[in-house]
Amino acid sequence: MSGKNHLRAVFLRAHASRNSNIERAAGSQPKGRARRSVHQSPRLRSLVVGALALFLVTGICPALAQVQYSYDPNGRLVKVTMPNGAFATYAYDPDGNILSISNSAATAVSITAMTPQSGPVGSTVTLQGSGFDPVVANDTVQFNGTSAVVTAASASSLQATVPSGATSGTVSVTNSHGSAVAPVPFNVVANNAPTITQISPVAGAEGAAVTITGTGFNPSKANDSVSFGGIATSLNSATATSIVAVVPTQSSSGKVSVTTAGGQTTSTADFFAIPNSVTPSAVTTKIRIQPSAAAQTVTVASQIKAAVMIFDAVSGQKMYFQPTASTISLGSTLTVYSPTGSIVFNTLITNTNGAFSADRLPVTGTYTALLTVNSGGHVKYQLLPGPSDISGQLPTDSSTISLNLAVDQGASYTFSGNAGQLFDIQTTVPDGATLVPRFFVQDSQGNVIADNGYTWFGATTMHLPALPATGTYTARFSPVDLGTSSATVQLISVPAPVTGTLTVDGAPQNLQLLQYQSASYTFSGTAGQRLFLEPAQSTFDSTLYAIVTAPDGTQVLNTIMNGSTAEADDLTALPVNGVYTVRIMTSDDGAGSMTLALNTKPADQVVSATVNGAPVQVSLAFDQDGQVSFVGAANQSLWIQPTAYSFGNCVNAVLSDASNTVLVATLFCDASPTRVDLGQIAASGTYHIELTRSEDPSAGATTLSVKSVPSDKTGTITVNGAAVTASLGVHQNGHYTISGTAGNVLTIATSAQTLDSSTYLQLFAPDGSSVDLWFPASPSDSHTLPALPSTGTYVLEIVPSTTTAGKITLKATK
Repeated sequence: MSGKNHLRAVFLRAHASRNSNIERAAGSQPKGRARRSVHQSPRLRSLVVGALALFLVTGICPALAQVQYSYDPNGRLVKVTMPNGAFATYAYDPDGNILSISNSAATAVSITAMTPQSGPVGSTVTLQGSGFDPVVANDTVQFNGTSAVVTAASASSLQATVPSGATSGTVSVTNSHGSAVAPVPFNVVANNAPTITQISPVAGAEGAAVTITGTGFNPSKANDSVSFGGIATSLNSATATSIVAVVPTQSSSGKVSVTTAGGQTTSTADFFAIPNSVTPSAVTTKIRIQPSAAAQTVTVASQIKAAVMIFDAVSGQKMYFQPTASTISLGSTLTVYSPTGSIVFNTLITNTNGAFSADRLPVTGTYTALLTVNSGGHVKYQLLPGPSDISGQLPTDSSTISLNLAVDQGASYTFSGNAGQLFDIQTTVPDGATLVPRFFVQDSQGNVIADNGYTWFGATTMHLPALPATGTYTARFSPVDLGTSSATVQLISVPAPVTGTLTVDGAPQNLQLLQYQSASYTFSGTAGQRLFLEPAQSTFDSTLYAIVTAPDGTQVLNTIMNGSTAEADDLTALPVNGVYTVRIMTSDDGAGSMTLALNTKPADQVVSATVNGAPVQVSLAFDQDGQVSFVGAANQSLWIQPTAYSFGNCVNAVLSDASNTVLVATLFCDASPTRVDLGQIAASGTYHIELTRSEDPSAGATTLSVKSVPSDKTGTITVNGAAVTASLGVHQNGHYTISGTAGNVLTIATSAQTLDSSTYLQLFAPDGSSVDLWFPASPSDSHTLPALPSTGTYVLEIVPSTTTAGKITLKATK
């Protein structure tokens, strides 16, 4: 869809959505009143497309998803407001055709719409426009010269109460940005409105019946309208002095309003809608919290109780709870609901903060916060307005900007790019920082193309993918919940990747990268091929990332390359025929060079061995793997005994059965008598040991035997009896029993030890639990055990760390 058609579609969808809402509400309109249609004339289309295109070209409209729409009582679009407060207003002729569109900058004070345009003293009037101050105390609203109380404010919307003594005439707004007058006068009507004297009950769940007592109600319920917190609801019954209404949503808290032909009235008391997750009887505290007022104490009696807090906000406003003096338990939950019942925030309290923070609240109205706890306690909450987000442009000359976010503040920085262009964004967070905002990049349609989440501590680089289209992109830093954050940000234009072709078993490619540059090679592969990359002669200061992708997008290699020593990076067996892609990136964006070859991996060398038979030799070429197969018997415990070794580094040994199920993974690094145990095999059959190198793949050889582990040397040690000498063979353990009495404290003396110095002794109780473990000094030592836990037969295990034969003499005394 072209840019103009897309913008036109947005405008028409806004009209269509509003018109459908009016049609659904048509049943409540006075009979005989005709509703004008909004004609989509060619003049309307050209003006709308021109105005919105102007917004987009001048950078005023970074994301259509954040645009706010305002309508007059006839359902016609009268205002489009950008996230930064800039707006366009629409004027219509009596037939509903658009006459003009005017644009206003974000800082200009203006009033573009007023709802309603008439009402009695005490009624609420909503003004929409731009240049308003989000702090209510900084805006002055006057009805024909009489000052009114402002009850809610954002940069584009104000709510005020018609003051006592007001007369019909102009409505004005004044603040530090200037002043403006509403486009139409406000008509103050006689107060024949109904009154509300009582609401019962003052709290209830969605669907509950609430009795509203007062005067001036219409006995025909069809002629009465009731809303809870601005959310319209249905009526069960009505008399001149009483209305029974239904709670519309689980969060329709706030003032209750009744509207009749005589006017409108709003309750002075609040109604508290109870979210569905708790019962009304569980809510022990119900309070209204005023923005920027002093902190209020919220108390919850016990773990089965809850508290409800309500507050007013307008669409686009940012608010956050600041908690102090909390005694509530960790694991409690704070959930904030919008007036329509949706959850806008939900957090598990994992510290004493228990904070609520919202980027932008979605709708105007009364919000409900539910605090549920694991145990009783209290907390002081203060509701504060969030600061305006920082906005600006990322320099394209690689210069660095400083980002300093206040509590609950976000930032948006734009930059322009062409389709296919590559960028890096480097960020640095000061040492010791514990909070960072979410950092992500969006295209002009609001689609996220890269996201670093909340974990970009220290110095990090976000590698953006090739830009999908020419246009404006936005780097966004979402607010940190109740925390400040600082960082430096740098946009770097990345040189186009080095490209080329790798030939299997061909000459190495000479790879040379500039700073921030990457490489992208291709090669033709055949299903089943086993290949490896061989980097060499690297001059890079750091490691490199290598990712090999199959034609279907699956990765067959994702590794870190060094290239300064012998190296082979194995690809998994190629899954399909076709062209594969090799991408090389540096880990620190530094410049350097290396050679890179793509070679065929040699076939495995396979040799056969016999358990307890003659040693076998495994000789491997560069990057070749080996396989030693043998036939094992059920319940055999096996180990590897290497007797010769010439590899430059360790060899991985993986034991698998005939179905290639891995049973044990171990390694050995030389021909020393270190134990290389394979464990006990469960069944008789053919097994194989895979021998691979994870570091130095250079050619080498080893000679090894597959041995069965001998049975433990057994015996009995008598307390205060004669010393016992345990003579252990190659790879043999000792297993000696001792009769012990609960509460006895034994001393084990060792002497004449010729076993390796890392041999340890471990005593097990009759129930199999460990009593003590120690490493006796050689050649003699003495060790006092803790008091024996029970009476019975204890087992003393002797476990050498090598396979070398030796002996040790033991004596137990008490």
